[in-house]
Amino acid sequence: MNGGAVMTDTLSHRILPYTKLSYALKQTFNFSASGNYDLRVWIEANGDLNAQNDSILNLTLISSGVNRFGAVNSLENFDSFGDSSCQNSPFVYTGDTLKNGWEQISTGQFGWHVQNGLSCGGTRSLATGPSLDHTTGTGNFLFTEASLFPIPATDTARIESPCIDFSNESTAGMSFWYHRYGGDIGDLYIDVFANGTWNLAVDSLVGQSQTSSNDTWKLKKVVFNQFANQVINVRFTAIYGRGYN
Repeated sequence: MNGGAVMTDTLSHRILPYTKLSYALKQTFNFSASGNYDLRVWIEANGDLNAQNDSILNLTLISSGVNRFGAVNSLENFDSFGDSSCQNSPFVYTGDTLKNGWEQISTGQFGWHVQNGLSCGGTRSLATGPSLDHTTGTGNFLFTEASLFPIPATDTARIESPCIDFSNESTAGMSFWYHRYGGDIGDLYIDVFANGTWNLAVDSLVGQSQTSSNDTWKLKKVVFNQFANQVINVRFTAIYGRGYN
């Protein structure tokens, strides 16, 4: 980075066709300060003599500082996010645009999608929902799609929040609106990253909550005071259910 020393990691994983692999380098870098960072990244594969496909020759990262929510009255309605398609074919979530520090962590076929219910007519699958977003009825919502392609039963969809700053707070928690219509729907887990560790299943939603795509959204409140006085990340982990109805 920025012409500094070369750092090397050895990776022995197998990457299947049409899949991707997320890998965290052992050496960490601090991009919290505003400015430009010049990154040079390359992969040297055993037996591959074509050096032209090894590298991202030059990548400039422009940082405006760490994306961070304050703990009090912070709101995300996803309306600034981009919806690449209403059809939600395999891996279409990779074309959706997440903003404000949110990250798609899914690595398989099953992922979180950005959808504008008004433009797309709700979700693709019949007998699932919702039809519109909660906030305005004309904006975006996030959802998982389990139809159109075979999904391994162990596949999970994960999306991660930016940093949420509870460092000066004596309590911690969050609330979100949800719509879970579909008899085959899988479970949803709330994970929290704090002090370098993922705390799994801090809270969850199990089974169907609505019986129509036009049913009203419900409010979920999650209290995690054990993470007060800390900066955390929240991850929504959706488990693939029995199907897409």
